[in-house]
Amino acid sequence: MTSIVNPAPPLSLRGAWAALRPPNRQDALLAIKAMAAVTLALWTAFSLDLQNPYWSALTVFVLLAEPQAGAVRSRSLFRLAGTALGAASAILLSALLGDDPTVLLGGAIACILLASFAKNLDRTPRSYTWFTTALTVGVVTLEQVAARGAILETAMTRMAEIGLAVLATALVDSLIAPRAETPAFVAAMIDWRDRMAKVAADALATPAASAAPDLTILSRFDAAEAHLPYDVVAAPPQTRDLHTLHRATTWLAVELAAAGRWRAVPPSLRGAVRTFVQRTVTPAGQPPNDDHRTLALALAAPGAERLAAFVERWRRFCLVLEAVSQGVAPPKAAPGDGARLPRSLDFAVAALDTVPMAVGLAACVALWGLTGWVSGPSAIVFVFLSLSFSLGSPGARSTAVGVLAWIAIAAALALIYQLGLLPAARSFFALAALLSLAVLPLGLLAAMSPVGVVVLANFFAILALRNSHATNSAQTAEIAAGALVGCLIALAVVGLSPIDREHLRARRLDKAARRDLCGVAVAHRPPSLERLVALGVDRAVIRTGLPGAPPPGRALDSLWLTLDLAALRTVETKLPAETRALVADLRGAMAFELGDDFSPMLSRALAEETLTALADSPADLASATAAQALAALRGGLDDPPMVSHA
Repeated sequence: MTSIVNPAPPLSLRGAWAALRPPNRQDALLAIKAMAAVTLALWTAFSLDLQNPYWSALTVFVLLAEPQAGAVRSRSLFRLAGTALGAASAILLSALLGDDPTVLLGGAIACILLASFAKNLDRTPRSYTWFTTALTVGVVTLEQVAARGAILETAMTRMAEIGLAVLATALVDSLIAPRAETPAFVAAMIDWRDRMAKVAADALATPAASAAPDLTILSRFDAAEAHLPYDVVAAPPQTRDLHTLHRATTWLAVELAAAGRWRAVPPSLRGAVRTFVQRTVTPAGQPPNDDHRTLALALAAPGAERLAAFVERWRRFCLVLEAVSQGVAPPKAAPGDGARLPRSLDFAVAALDTVPMAVGLAACVALWGLTGWVSGPSAIVFVFLSLSFSLGSPGARSTAVGVLAWIAIAAALALIYQLGLLPAARSFFALAALLSLAVLPLGLLAAMSPVGVVVLANFFAILALRNSHATNSAQTAEIAAGALVGCLIALAVVGLSPIDREHLRARRLDKAARRDLCGVAVAHRPPSLERLVALGVDRAVIRTGLPGAPPPGRALDSLWLTLDLAALRTVETKLPAETRALVADLRGAMAFELGDDFSPMLSRALAEETLTALADSPADLASATAAQALAALRGGLDDPPMVSHA
């Protein structure tokens, strides 16, 4: 097992310090774009006399947190969708529960928790939709809980303000040096292909026990599938094409992990495959199809099935990558191409991540109810914000401390703005010039670290939680106090949480791997290989960053143990009756021993006995396939990755 050393969380004090560096041209450009979009959004909002113009300014910085054009545009869509869903939920709650403020408050908290659970469950950029939904319900409902009639107006105004920010950000980002994301993604995929070509070539030259495919590249697909279809390149990749590339990359990684099985192939054939792989990464970049056809015929011999599968997966990956890099649709070769791969969803961990949110919100509601504190609604909103930033990632405590510090800075800036800058502004453009004194330096920080975004967004949030067209420092101080109390409650909740989330996730991922094997072992009908592979690789990608992760060369061992058992099951019914009985006993033993984290002594003995029985039975294709699967199973059972050695 390897020890994972994680860097400091980005929002922690150490993380912010580590992110500091001299600003460069891209940093300055982002700060200028943000200031231009904020000025445009505020000018329009003030001109239209919207209720809280600062929501528009806040949204600009949130949308530019990831400055690539595809990310800005997709995030804008998620923001609009979440705001619309949250506003509709608030209006519906008001219509159904508005007669009783207490019941309305309970309904709003329930909606916030439900949206938070959905956000925790979704590991893609689309989770921002659920975050925005929860935030909108909180802002619209909690601030107006005692004034049911104002909820509809507040919801509609907020949608207008967010829509205005989206338009201003999109316009400025499109006009001022939009940053494409597709070239960097394609370059990363080509670099991965070249590195994996070397891994494969080394394994073919000197067959090793295993190869170590780099699975971290697969973590880039979540962002790519959400962002790249909206990129500013001439022919942006389509979502279905990125799904196809994701699938091809996943299967190639799985075959690379089985490189130890290539040693059964004669050296001459391994050399031919090595030449084939090396030629595909030449500057021409075109997979040699003639060589592929020749190889496919040569690798049809018994014992070369895994190497033949690798050659086909490699060729398919190169074809799809070439098509995506050119902005054209790759040729469809399998029923699963174009479809989104199944993802590993852990409902229990998502629910446990929601529990601290429920505790924090309940504590803040209780404080509000007992004291009647005027800043109670603001405190609830900032409990939600602070816990959303802190929960669900390593270093929750240090992140919560950092968030408290950054929101304290935002509160101080809001008071300085109210007391010093706003009274001195005699026109909007004077106000914009004064704002730039804070926005431009913090915009440079936002380009380096999310801390800048948090400070700026919460600076405008403190101004926006009440109508801030005019100077009202007392009101701003009340909201700032509510924000700090909310962050303190969130920090207390995180600090008192007894859950070791990272170890819990690691244990549950290992349990899921055992559950997959047990499912293959005991199910009446073997499950889909596509689903097994997609879920197994997805879990392995998550597992690499958690405590007790297996070394890179063994990250997919548990998946291959399951796939070998699945291969045995596909031919089980074609075996002689005596051998079928032994296979059934073997399946039962594996389900019992590996399913309960026991050493598979009985499973090893039964695998050897079944292999002996197959050697004595008449030779046919089913027996040969079963023998290969059993031999691989026997090797995997010598040191099974599903058994703890602690």
